[in-house]
Amino acid sequence: MTNIELSDIGFSRDGVSLFKEVTVDLSGSGIIAIVADTEDTAHSLLRMIAGFQSPDSGDVMFGGKKFYESSEETRSMIMRRNSYVFYAGGLVSNLSVLENIMLPLDFRRHLLSEEEKMEKIKNLVSYFELAPEIVNKRPSQLSRTELKLINFVRGYVIEPEVIMIESPFSRVNKNYEMLIENIILESAFKKDIIHLFSQGFESDLIDKSDMILAIKESRVTIFSKAAGTHDEFNFTEFFENKRV
Repeated sequence: MTNIELSDIGFSRDGVSLFKEVTVDLSGSGIIAIVADTEDTAHSLLRMIAGFQSPDSGDVMFGGKKFYESSEETRSMIMRRNSYVFYAGGLVSNLSVLENIMLPLDFRRHLLSEEEKMEKIKNLVSYFELAPEIVNKRPSQLSRTELKLINFVRGYVIEPEVIMIESPFSRVNKNYEMLIENIILESAFKKDIIHLFSQGFESDLIDKSDMILAIKESRVTIFSKAAGTHDEFNFTEFFENKRV
């Protein structure tokens, strides 16, 4: 498993602190939930861990090495081993769906034959109950739900070390929610793929996580199964009955 640590992370936007003094070792957790009093705050911390936005202070560490102080080549290699599913968008508009999926697959699994790559794509498209011909479309031709599901296909097809997901259940119906939750649980606990997800509302997946990072008024409280504090977290009570 990839070792991920946050050391005294802090970040502000427009003079307002989103989170500060975040220190936690995420290593050994299969599923990590990041929840906050605003969804944007949760997504911001996730994107910082992913390598898209450097913190104002502190360090994000992969394998004991400071990510943002590493060379561009080193950072690129780490990011290629991981996947990211955005809340919306995330596909290159002038490429077909198939070309979008093939981009990370060609980088990460270049030793696979074209037939093997297509088989992996076909299986995931089928799993998410999408029509096979969807791979021939352009992103602009997809519905919001299809766009989100294709991002999941692209995220899982490379068999990443870590997958990070913004609002896993946004833009999808209950049937797709079940499919998404099942693949997350299967991949995390049977394939040892680390999952981090961010959201601003309650869900069963939070209760099934190994660790919860709950952000309120810029302070992060950590609830962990390993530490025996996980069951102390109650979403509604923590955020004082505020739906975020």
